[in-house]
Amino acid sequence: SPAWYGSAAMPWSASCCAVFSTLARDRQYTMPASPGCSVRISRSNCCRGWFFGSMRYWMFGRSKLATKCRASPRSSRVAISRAVAADTLVARYNYLDSVDRLFRKHRQRVAALIVEPIAGNMGVVPPAAGFLEGLRELSQEHGAILIFDEVISGFRAGPGGAQERLGVRPDLTCLGKIIGGGLPVGAYGGRRDLMELVAPAGPVYQAGTLSGNPLAMTAGLWALSQLTPELYRKLDRLGERLATGLAEAARQTGTDLHVNAHGSVLTPFFTATPVRNYESATRADTTAYAQFFRGMLARGIYPPPSQFEGWFLSGAHSNAHVDAAVEAAHATLRAMRRRTRRSTGPR
Repeated sequence: SPAWYGSAAMPWSASCCAVFSTLARDRQYTMPASPGCSVRISRSNCCRGWFFGSMRYWMFGRSKLATKCRASPRSSRVAISRAVAADTLVARYNYLDSVDRLFRKHRQRVAALIVEPIAGNMGVVPPAAGFLEGLRELSQEHGAILIFDEVISGFRAGPGGAQERLGVRPDLTCLGKIIGGGLPVGAYGGRRDLMELVAPAGPVYQAGTLSGNPLAMTAGLWALSQLTPELYRKLDRLGERLATGLAEAARQTGTDLHVNAHGSVLTPFFTATPVRNYESATRADTTAYAQFFRGMLARGIYPPPSQFEGWFLSGAHSNAHVDAAVEAAHATLRAMRRRTRRSTGPR
């Protein structure tokens, strides 16, 4: 496939981001009018790695998602140099105009644009209609590399990841999680001309102690061999059943809740407004989610402890598991509603 020529397996997905940075900075992919071009555009709370995506927010101390990393978002600011920070621009997820403005403001200086095609690092936020297509057009127009972080969506959204399911082809792709079958591994691949920049064919050297580790590769191959069309259909059905059940439980209990879902991943946001990007995600009521989490746990269901994580369904789940989760959610939301009424009622 023209979208995937060659691949490299690495110990974890953050290492892939480091290689992407080097590829983007390589002089062969700088604009001729700007020999020092190295600026990257990244999406708000939308990727992983050294210095771009969601971790960038935590490191720079700009995020309200501190509960996700269990520490003050300022605590790791020392890990990021000002030079690296200066090389990263932040655009708004699902707002194409914000990307266009950055490209035009930094004309001929943007080397790459990296994005989760289905955002998962601020909770699940699917792309708006035309958003990914617009990123593809803008990156081509301005000569920038379009990079998809499919560590979450790769092989989960479908056998060809989100890019196949949504019909948008990036220049480079980063993968992880499932490709290691539960063991730590990351991989990247993409266009022939870009992959041939990596050693031994090209000047970008990449190596690691556990790169291509036989145990991880064996586990990953086995996991991928279990993926079938029927499994994907089952996961989609389960995802729809769970999302619908949670939304109905919220409706019946009068709870402000928006359930974002895409296939077998979802996030219930405790907010009265739709969640389309990082800013709207941070308006969710994290105190309410914390109460919801504890209530679900007490009823035998263990959802993610953070409002800003995705819920993942697997082939091991069944309709009975989903129905049990929905029943627990209904009971938890009823209990939360009763506590709210007692606390706001006449004294």
